[in-house]
Amino acid sequence: MTTVVGSITLIRTDGHKLWELLFKLSFSDDSPASMAVLRAMLSLAYLYRHGHGNEALRLKVAALSSLGTAMKQNATGTREIYQHVAVGMLLCAFELFLPSESSFQWPLYLSGAKNMLHNICEGGHPKLMEVDHLVIWLHYHDILGKFASRHWRVESVENASLFKVPGRASTLVSSIANDQVLGISGCSVEMIDLIAEISELSLDDTQYTDQRKLNSIEYHLMTIEQDTTLLGENNSEEEVEHGGKISQLYRLAGLVYFERALKKSSNSGRLTRWITEAFEIIETLDICERPFPLFFIACEAHTDTQRKMVLSLFEKTQRRSSQRRIHTIQGMVESVWVQMDLSSDEKGMEYVDMLNAVMSSHDQLPTLA
Repeated sequence: MTTVVGSITLIRTDGHKLWELLFKLSFSDDSPASMAVLRAMLSLAYLYRHGHGNEALRLKVAALSSLGTAMKQNATGTREIYQHVAVGMLLCAFELFLPSESSFQWPLYLSGAKNMLHNICEGGHPKLMEVDHLVIWLHYHDILGKFASRHWRVESVENASLFKVPGRASTLVSSIANDQVLGISGCSVEMIDLIAEISELSLDDTQYTDQRKLNSIEYHLMTIEQDTTLLGENNSEEEVEHGGKISQLYRLAGLVYFERALKKSSNSGRLTRWITEAFEIIETLDICERPFPLFFIACEAHTDTQRKMVLSLFEKTQRRSSQRRIHTIQGMVESVWVQMDLSSDEKGMEYVDMLNAVMSSHDQLPTLA
C-alpha cells in the first residue's frame, strides 16, 4: 500500500500519515465503503506499478461498484463521509496517472469528493484531526483545478459544472499550521489559499477589481514565509532543502502570474528579479514534480540557456514520475515558447490571451496540481 502513497507524495512524513489514514478507512470494517477505499487504493497501486491495463481498470470499476452500494445504504456518519472522500481522491489520482488525456473524469471525482466534504460542514459532523492530510490533498487539487479552469475556455457541460461546490476545504484543517510546507502540496496551506484568492479575481476587467484586495494579495505573496519544519520529520536534509526550494518556486510563480495577469506588467524590474531568482533555483533542482510553479516559471524562459535548463528538468522529472501531467505541462510550455517566438510586434500576444489559447487547445482540462 505504500506504493499508493508514494505515487501521491515524495515526502515520507506526509506519506506515512496519509497511508495510516487510508489504511484505517479501508480496513475499519467490512462495509461497502471500506471495500471501496481498498479497491481504489489497489487500482492506483496497480496502475502506478504496472501501467494502464485490464486489471487496473477492473479494480477501479470494482471500487466504483462498492462506492455505489455504499451510497445506496445512505450511511452518512463522519467515517463514511471521509471514506467517500478518500475514494474520490484516489480515483482522481488514478485518472491523473493515466498515460493520455483521454479521460475527463478527474475533475468529476474531485468535485464529488468535495461535495461529500461539504456535508461535514453542513451536517455539523465533528472535524477529525487525523484526516487533515486527506483534506489538504483535496484542497490542493480543488484550488489548482479551479485556477486552471479560468484559462480553459472550452464550452461544455462538464466545464460549466466544475468546481461549483462552495467554500474552501482548508477551513476544516485543524492540526496543521497554515505556514507549514507539506509534501502533499509542495507548499503551505497559506500559499494554496493565496492561489485561491488570485483565482477569484476577474481577468477580464481588473480596473474594477478592489484595489485593497489586490494590494493584500500582493503583500502576502511578497512576505509569505513557509516553514519546512514538518518536512524534517523522517526526511533527509536533501529532501527538506528540496521542499524549501519548491515552496519558494510556488511563491515566485504566484508573483510572476500576479504581475503579468493582474497588474498587466510585461517588463518591470521586480518581475525580472523574481524570474532570475526562480531560474537560480531551477538550476539546482534534479526534479520538479509540481506543475504549478514549473509551468509559470518555465514559460518565462526566453534564452536558449534557460530553455535547455527547463527541458533538462522536464526530462529528469519524467524519468522519476509517470504522471501524465508533467508531460502535458511540458507541451503547454513549449506552446507558450512558440507563441512568444512568433510574436511579430514588441508586446506580442497578451499574457492572459496566450494562457487561454494554450490551455484551451486541450480537449480535457489540464491540471496544475
